This record gives sequence, C-alpha cells and structure tokens, in this order.
Amino acid sequence: MYNAGFAQLTHFPHRRKSNKSLDGQYLGTFNNTIGVFNDAQAVQFYTVDGGKPGHVELHTYPIGIVDHALALRGAGEQLDFLNVVNPAVVTVPAGEIYDWTSFSLAAVPDDSGKPANCLDYAAGGDGRWVALPSGNEGEWSVKWQGGKFP
Repeated sequence: MYNAGFAQLTHFPHRRKSNKSLDGQYLGTFNNTIGVFNDAQAVQFYTVDGGKPGHVELHTYPIGIVDHALALRGAGEQLDFLNVVNPAVVTVPAGEIYDWTSFSLAAVPDDSGKPANCLDYAAGGDGRWVALPSGNEGEWSVKWQGGKFP
C-alpha cells in the first residue's frame, strides 16, 4: 500500500519555536532543494518501503522516465533536504551523509483517526526539521539538524 501526499509545513505546539509565516505553506523544489519558494509547485510524493520497519522512501509524483526521491545529504550537524535524481546510484564523497530510505510518517498528536501525515527522519534520533532563509525574501530551505546519523 502506498501513501501519497503533498509536503506542507505545519506548526506543532508540542515542538520547538516556529515561524508562523511558514505555517501551512507547501514545500516546493528550487534547484533540487526542498523548501518554501516563490512560485514553486508543491512537492508531491508517494511512499515505498524503506527496508527497515517504520522506514519509508519518498518518491516524487508524477512518475517520470527517471526516478526522483527526497533525500537528506551533507556533512556535519545539518543535512540538506533534496529532490534527488536516481537516488540508488548517487555517488557520495567520503565523510558525507546521504540517506533517502529512512523517513517515517506519523499521525499528528491530537489527530487520531486521520492519516499519518507528519514527516520525520526515522534514523535521525532527537534531531529536528529547520527552515532557514534562502534566496529571495519569504523563501526558506528545509534541513535536518542535530541528532544522530546512520
């Protein structure tokens, strides 16, 4: 069974501080970076089993000739959230983290009975999603910060 959906930013009162101007904004892609960008179409995705219990891959929709999936990539304490072409064949330099198989979807607290719609990084320990200013005013790139990495 596949889950499908749009990526949207939502404020969760039980989480850390948020920027209210981002609440409810759909995530889009600009130069393969996932974030909130002016005039960007919302990222649409469907899930595929990630190979470990509770882990999923997020492949973009519509499906084209070449596979695209959402991935985290980088070095250090902050990973970029990216739309990656042919994720299974990406060459990763030594010392860099690259993961596209360890996302999870969970139901938002207080939304019992609704579909699992809260995106998390299942392999990321106690890390968190952050949105940082990027490019033009009102544009933000999304990253995973802190926690542990596979």
